[in-house]
Amino acid sequence: MASQSMFNVPIYVVTSNAGKVQEIQTILQGYDVRSVTDLIGPLPDIVEDGNTFEKMR
Repeated sequence: MASQSMFNVPIYVVTSNAGKVQEIQTILQGYDVRSVTDLIGPLPDIVEDGNTFEKMR
């Protein structure tokens, strides 16, 4: 978590993948990027067993 940011409002990313949050923090240096799990707690597991996005709906 960035201690100082260009803006006072954090940006929440909807992922529980800490590596992905780190990547986005690196890209958006200077912004306070956090995982939505910091705000609402753990996300439920999502089953991704379809071959395409269309089959997942």
